[in-house]
Amino acid sequence: TLNNAGMCYHSLGEYKTALEYYEKSLETYKEAYKTDQHPNMATSLNNIGMCHYSLGCYDKALSYHEQSLEAMKKMYNKDHPDIAKAYSNIGACHESLGEYDKARAEHEESLRIYRTVYGENNHPDTATSLNNIANCYTCLRNYTQALEHHKKSLKMRENIYSKQKHHPDIALSLNNMGMCFTSLGDHEKALALYRM
Repeated sequence: TLNNAGMCYHSLGEYKTALEYYEKSLETYKEAYKTDQHPNMATSLNNIGMCHYSLGCYDKALSYHEQSLEAMKKMYNKDHPDIAKAYSNIGACHESLGEYDKARAEHEESLRIYRTVYGENNHPDTATSLNNIANCYTCLRNYTQALEHHKKSLKMRENIYSKQKHHPDIALSLNNMGMCFTSLGDHEKALALYRM
């Protein structure tokens, strides 16, 4: 119940209040389970990390996401979708801290797990991981690699959302590719992508 209340406040953008509920939830789980090897514990740690991230406290967010990952590793097979999500969250923290090589490594591990779980088939999480890796390459000014990953992500998203030509994820991929071409000075290609 405490966790659910936290989720509501988080959705309302009231991150400090959400954080209070998530922390109470975590303490209650600690008392109840007497162990850190429980999915609810990992979820609470993750949620606290998400709140700190939303509040711009990326170091704190990173710490909680790393704790959540360690808890998950003790419970799940190493190639579990929740573990992939944890790597993605850690990558986002490193990216916000300007640690782009570290962020890319975390997103690549996330991608590896998603491909192991879902295969090479089209899946939204796989497409998002490709997009995240591409964004890291953009921040590192390696636009060739960024475009390569954005193209893969876009193709996957177009296949996934083939009946929704105007899906926000497709628009995001097109925009990100446009930004790469803008950075490369190819404004015609960038403009064509922005107009799509």
